[in-house]
Amino acid sequence: MEQFESSVKHIPYSPAQVYAKLSDLRNVEELKQRIPPEALDAARQKGLALDLGQIVCEADSISFPVPQIGQVRFAICDREQDKTLKFGLEGIPLDAHLWIQLLPDGDSGAAARLKVTARYDIPFFMKMMLKGKLDKMQDGVERLADLLALIKYE
Repeated sequence: MEQFESSVKHIPYSPAQVYAKLSDLRNVEELKQRIPPEALDAARQKGLALDLGQIVCEADSISFPVPQIGQVRFAICDREQDKTLKFGLEGIPLDAHLWIQLLPDGDSGAAARLKVTARYDIPFFMKMMLKGKLDKMQDGVERLADLLALIKYE
C-alpha cells in the first residue's frame, strides 16, 4: 500500500463551510469555469489532454475519461460531517482512495486546516507499467490541496 499526503493548507473559512461546498460535487461545475485558459494550455503542454466538457459532476461523484483506461469515477464513499470526505476510485483495476481532512484552525473555528491523502494498492505487475505516473502522485496530491485552498467557500 502506497500513501501520499499533502502539506497542511490553511483556509480562511470554517470547516463547516469547506465541508458544505466539497460534500456536493456538483459545486465543482462552478470551479471548472474559473480555471484560467493558460492553466489548461500548460497542462496540455505537459501531455495532459484536459477537456473540461468531459468532466461529469454529480452530487456524490466526478467522472472523466482517462486515455488508455476509459471512464474513471471518484465517488464519495464515506463522510464525517465537517471533518472528512473519503473518495473511492472506480473504473480501474486497483484499490485507490482519496481523503480530504478538515480541522479547525485556531480556537474560534472561523478558519480551517486541510490535508489531502491518497492511498492505493496496485498489483506488482501493474506498478512497473505505471511507474512514471505513480512517481508524480505526490506532486498531484500537493497540487490538489493547493487548488482546494484557493476556493472561495462562501
